[in-house]
This record gives sequence, structure tokens and C-alpha cells, in this order.
Amino acid sequence: MSQKIHANIVKRIIKSLEEGVIPWEKPWNSTFPYNAKTKKAYSGINTLLLMNVEGGPAFLTKKQGEELGGTLQAGARYELITFLGTHTKKDDDEKKSYSFLRYYKVYPVVAFEGLEEYQYQENTIEHKPIKEAEELISTLRPALRIDGIKACYVPITDVIRMPHPETFKSTQHYYATLFHEVGHWTGHKSRCDRDLSGQFGSEAYAREELIAEIASAFICASIGLEKTDRRINDQIIENTSAYCASWASALKEAKASLVTQAASKAYAAMQWIQEEQNANSNQTVSGNV
Repeated sequence: MSQKIHANIVKRIIKSLEEGVIPWEKPWNSTFPYNAKTKKAYSGINTLLLMNVEGGPAFLTKKQGEELGGTLQAGARYELITFLGTHTKKDDDEKKSYSFLRYYKVYPVVAFEGLEEYQYQENTIEHKPIKEAEELISTLRPALRIDGIKACYVPITDVIRMPHPETFKSTQHYYATLFHEVGHWTGHKSRCDRDLSGQFGSEAYAREELIAEIASAFICASIGLEKTDRRINDQIIENTSAYCASWASALKEAKASLVTQAASKAYAAMQWIQEEQNANSNQTVSGNV
């Protein structure tokens, strides 16, 4: 990728940040666990308890399911959730409040017969793999697990996890998100050796997110996503700017120097990727001789 394209991407990100940041929006379809009858999302510890339960994210108690006309399947597995409430009563002419903790058994809506209309309906797209993007992933060979409801890179195991491509808003958004995680992946000590130990919300974490997002923009441009659909690329740049500025107070002001410093590391990651591509290309040529 030419220096001109690299500079243009950084310039656009800085300009977008200076003009005001839109709230970052996750580019794939997923939702937090919720009660299918009340339509309210679970909160606190209940969110964590139900987040990765098979059959979610819509849940009901047995009583709620029966009230809606459903029949709980035999042997259905339940999950325990908690409810912390308060009770006020009059004691010796004085009102006193008492806290109480209750447990409820909830089941995924799919465990009930006759409640298909209450099941979570996930919007999906027809994923059309982009040849250049797939070739790049094939060249880099990261450990990739497409099995989750979130996109992340796990440094300890050196694994990238991604939601299914069909759950993204578009094929371009899928690859932009995948290449964000590839950006993190390049920071491993065996590659570009960046500090990936920052905790969520810390400045170090925010800086690494900034590097990964700019790297994603660079990679998208290098394989032609920008040329494929300029409107989509503009949206990716806007999301990049919003995403970068949302992590920590240090990034909310998003000074140009901060972006250019991160861009330098992102460009180093891009150079590493290009070297891997060239090495693979040379091996292929040698093998064909």
C-alpha cells in the first residue's frame, strides 16, 4: 500500500475525530439476554450468567412460558438467575426496609413448544466471501474460531474469535472487524511485539484499540475494499473514528499526534503483513519451478 493511501486514511480519521464522534455501533447482529415476555434485558450478574447459554438470548420462567401458551419440553435445562429486591413494612410505627434475594429458574424460549413467535429472530445476510480478503487470511493463517457472539483476540492462546459472517450488516463489515482482530494479532511477541497487557478502560488498552482499528483501515484499503464500495469504506472510517475515541478519556480528545503515533505502529503491522505475503508468494513460486 502506498504512503499516499496510508496518509489519506490517517487524515480522514483525524478529520472525523475533530468534527465530532458518533457513538460506535457494533457491526454485527447480537443482543444481550432478555426476558421474552417483558422484553426487558437482564442486568448485572444475570447478564453474565445467561450471556453464552445455548439457545439464548431469549428466556422465560416455566410459569411465564405456560402463561404465553407454551409447553416446556421434558428434560429442558434451566439456568438460575437472581433478583435482589427490597420490602418495606411498618415496625413499631416506624417504616423499615429489608433486602431480600430470590432465585428464579429460566429456560431458553426454544425449550418451549408452541412459542416460536417469541424466539429470537436473528437478521442475517448472504455472506459473499471476498477473494482478496480470504487469500490474505489464508496467507497469514491466524488461529481463527468462528463460533461466538463477540469479536476478540485472546493473546494468551493467540486465537481470534469472531461471530458468524452472516450475522454482520454486510460482508465488508465482517472483514473490517476481522482485520481489526488481525491488527491485534500482529501485536503478539512473535510478530510485531507490542504491549497487549493493558486492562479494559486503561490508556494502554485504548491505544492498542486505536492501533488495531487503523490497521484494519489500512488492510481494507490494501485489498481493495475501498475501491469496491467507497460508501462502505467511509462508514468503516466513521466507525473507526468513533470506536477509537470511545475507550478512554485520553482518546476522547483524540489529538492528531496520538493518532499519528498509533498510525505508525499500525503501519508497522501492515508492513509485517506485506512481508508475510511476499514470503508466501516467493515460496509458491519456488515450489512451482
